[in-house]
Amino acid sequence: YRQGLFLMRNTGLRIGELMALELNCVREDLNGNRFLKVPLGKLDNERLVPIDEETFDLIGKLQHRGRRKRRWLLESPTRKKTQYVKYTRALHNACQDLEIPDRMTTHRLRHSYAVSAQALCQWFPHGHRQWTGEVFLGREQMPCNGLFLEV
Repeated sequence: YRQGLFLMRNTGLRIGELMALELNCVREDLNGNRFLKVPLGKLDNERLVPIDEETFDLIGKLQHRGRRKRRWLLESPTRKKTQYVKYTRALHNACQDLEIPDRMTTHRLRHSYAVSAQALCQWFPHGHRQWTGEVFLGREQMPCNGLFLEV
């Protein structure tokens, strides 16, 4: 479950989107850039999230683990989608010795990606900070609050 959490952290996925990732979830453009195809989620939209080499390698490991003919990238031993509670427990265990304000949640883990995504803004023309968060996180609007900065 920790690998799933790491994938969430590196892509900004919602927990439900993580659990719904299909086995063949990586797309590549003509320039060799790789993207994670995020399935329909909370806002009823699909999106492509750019991934780095480390994240691509992690997805490859997850694809080769488990049954070959399966629908989901992350599958339980009983051949079903993984469960939300398993991820929250794994996140709680991983963070229990950290000194952070408030408790860590899967949504807060998603916010940590949003902070990292802001670093990508340097690659986009001035004024596209909002666009970066909306596209990568699949949000209709990006809230401007301190929660993104506390993670």
